[in-house]
Amino acid sequence: VLVFMGFGFHPTDAISDETIYYIYQSRDALGCGGHAVSVRGQLLDNSFSIQRVSSVGGGAAGSQSTTTCADETFCLLAPQSNQCLALTGDVASTAQVSVTFTDQSGIIDSDGQEQLLECDTSNSDNNQQLCIFSPPPCSESSAFPSCVVTLLTGQELVDDPSVLYNPNPPEQVRETAYVVYYSDDICTDVEALHGIVLETSNTVQGVDDTVSCEESVACLLNPTGPSCAALEASLSDTTTGFVVKRDNETGFLYSCSDNDESATCRNITTSACTKSQMFPNCYQRIVWGPDLLSDPESIVTPPIPVDFSLNSTYYLIYFESLDSRNCIGTSVAIEGGMVGDRKTFQTANSGSCAADTACLLDPTSPRCISVIGGQVDTAEIRVTYNEVGSLQLCDTSNVGAGEDLCLLNPQNCDASSIYPSCTYALLTGSELVAGPSILQRENPPEEVEDSIYVLYYTNEDCIKFGALRGLMMDTVNEFPQVEDLELYTCQDTLACFLSPNGEACEDVNTVGMTKSYFTTENGTSPLLSCTEDAGNETCTEVEFETCKPSELYPGCYYSTVRGVDLISNPIRYITPPTNAPSASPSEMPTETPSMLPT
Repeated sequence: VLVFMGFGFHPTDAISDETIYYIYQSRDALGCGGHAVSVRGQLLDNSFSIQRVSSVGGGAAGSQSTTTCADETFCLLAPQSNQCLALTGDVASTAQVSVTFTDQSGIIDSDGQEQLLECDTSNSDNNQQLCIFSPPPCSESSAFPSCVVTLLTGQELVDDPSVLYNPNPPEQVRETAYVVYYSDDICTDVEALHGIVLETSNTVQGVDDTVSCEESVACLLNPTGPSCAALEASLSDTTTGFVVKRDNETGFLYSCSDNDESATCRNITTSACTKSQMFPNCYQRIVWGPDLLSDPESIVTPPIPVDFSLNSTYYLIYFESLDSRNCIGTSVAIEGGMVGDRKTFQTANSGSCAADTACLLDPTSPRCISVIGGQVDTAEIRVTYNEVGSLQLCDTSNVGAGEDLCLLNPQNCDASSIYPSCTYALLTGSELVAGPSILQRENPPEEVEDSIYVLYYTNEDCIKFGALRGLMMDTVNEFPQVEDLELYTCQDTLACFLSPNGEACEDVNTVGMTKSYFTTENGTSPLLSCTEDAGNETCTEVEFETCKPSELYPGCYYSTVRGVDLISNPIRYITPPTNAPSASPSEMPTETPSMLPT
């Protein structure tokens, strides 16, 4: 169970006052609470067509109704879906629906507040639009006879998302998903929810980057309405079709292009906050229907993390001092990883912590090989959060050889079983950013001079720290290259930098491995970064402390730092000042091959 420290619930006010939501719930003796099965949004004073369902099953006159609210609301989310067509057959009974405030009719509640009126041709017998007051907590549904409906503004839904809560959603909900749009890049300021039926084609009218996320919602919820039409000059030339599918064995969702001849599918990480391709100023999450209904607060009003990616990462810092009360100031190396992923380390016990930790950074490096003398002995570690949210290190080199023994995060420095000449500290990425001075040491030992650190940042000024890894000189490293799909944030892709073989990296699409290493000519300056591609080697002089865009991890920027410089002044690199130099467009590489790892 991952428990992220530093969370605070975010009272978002980003959602437009113009959005309205229909929450459909199963009709039963318990009333409206706890039985939501579907939700659909629309804009105030924008009508849309809704596919009605007959009060008798299958649309056949005189037959006994066997449908449920969950069955009927397939027609709410996707009238063209097979599930809806199975209910309606060839009978196309539609209603025009819109919602308006009661200032047009003068209906005021006891608190003097305007009320919502639901205007719907299914409210009358003569197919004329009739506006009726929909009192809380719910009302009868004229379009879906097995349902009751609650009508809320978007802000009311944000204020109390528990109206969507259903601890045991019916089986039909397993065939639905929701695309949730946010106006911020960490997906906390919700703008709209859009329900879809799995395996069913969806068409979206996109807009250009001059339209705010809040305005873009008009073309999501009511693509044929006047609010979207008002954006005519900013509409995309084409609409985009997509299908969401689910692998029932793995539970993974996939978003597929709606093209039978060359459809491409991409794995979706539900927790991932990705930039929207159709609405450039929005970010989105795609959520399975049961996940939304069983925990709506985490989707509609998610807490603000210190930084999701940083709380998903950990760092091991190794110190020369064996005094757990006085080890700070003696650091020699730092290595990162992803929480939950397993990593294998080459153990070493030469009597010198600085020498042994060459095996931490790279077990194939010449320095590590000279330390272990050909004796290969590995330990597998896994850093996790325990049930109360404390970080712990699970390590096969602990007592009980060959078995995971989990030790709580040491308060100061603890003896290392992998490198007995060292003590170590275990921190989350957030803790490292909050206190980088734990790594600081004056006059690092000469062994540190063989280490090079690559630091990644999530902004183009190399200010916002993302991740770091240490590498050894003259050792070839392989790094997965993430496909540039504009679906992943920098934080998502850095999982492949820290743990190339881990589960988190499996959630993003990669396009092969890239080999790289650092070296010097004849052991003298300057330092070169070399890459191998199809047997061809390219070497370029390293520009230290220069912020460059990454080609391996789209959306990230990186800087290369000597080990002695990082350990001497970690604050400079992990929490750099806001006036640090950035890579201007003229400084970004064009014809020169990217220096790796990038």
